[in-house]
Amino acid sequence: MAGQIERQSSSYRQGLVLGLTMAEIMVLLVFCLLLGAGAALTGERSSKEAAVRALESAQRVVVESARFADLIKAEPRLV
Repeated sequence: MAGQIERQSSSYRQGLVLGLTMAEIMVLLVFCLLLGAGAALTGERSSKEAAVRALESAQRVVVESARFADLIKAEPRLV
């Protein structure tokens, strides 16, 4: 029986999946998850920047429209 236990522990030390130990597999898994999270955050950042640019453009249009409306109110003959 002692030989069987020794044989099992030696297979664990050699690694279960692709020759990797459980700790190495977990490190690789965490690394892959971090890469995926970084890619997702990069995509979110670019969409946020596009939304901010669209908002600034809309604010400029509102300011120009308000200025034009004030000009018409001051000079009704322009209508």
